Amino acid sequence: MSDIPIIYSGFDTLELSYRTPLLREFLGALGQAQLMAKAESRATPVNFNGTELFVESSGGQGGYAYRAHTGPLGMIWKFRETTAKSQWSVHVKFRAHGLAVNGPLKMKEEADLFLRKLGCQFESIDVRISRTDYAIDILLDDFHLNTDNFVFHSRSKVSEHIKRVSVGDEYTYARFGRMPGKQLCAYNKSGAVLETNDSLWKEFYIEFARQRFGLVIHDFAE
Repeated sequence: MSDIPIIYSGFDTLELSYRTPLLREFLGALGQAQLMAKAESRATPVNFNGTELFVESSGGQGGYAYRAHTGPLGMIWKFRETTAKSQWSVHVKFRAHGLAVNGPLKMKEEADLFLRKLGCQFESIDVRISRTDYAIDILLDDFHLNTDNFVFHSRSKVSEHIKRVSVGDEYTYARFGRMPGKQLCAYNKSGAVLETNDSLWKEFYIEFARQRFGLVIHDFAE
């Protein structure tokens, strides 16, 4: 078998938790913004100590009272109230686009700086990894997904997405295992980008092809 043509590999999701106290003034600002977001049914911008984030109308899974984000290339944040039992008061998820463009180390530095501007104090021991997803993009001219070609534990849960096509059934997505354990997902990424018309990923791959292979792509579909 020839070498697999890997065109890109990197973190697709990276989530961190921080053990740090939050200023009451900041939590108060989040509370006010959350009420406004509920009333207007949209995320509300908040600027605190020179940092801007958009507060959602509800909290986050895991007992977090507030949920916010910093834009499509930024981060998704969750914050606990001071009365929460857990000392791990902050959770951050780095978006796939930001990780692809900036890399995990730069995103981590930006998250640290963001929290320190909010008045948070913490050391390296107060930061832990909550979740990681690693993506490997393989360039294949003729992609056919067949779950029979994968070797996995007999007790692993397998999920498949089947698309009905004129010549038969086409497997477009498969997931082996389930969270919070280990998972493996396989799918046609270029097909997913075209189906969702994701302009950020289109721009990323067009620029990546130019820098990596010297290819000038005018039409992503081709």
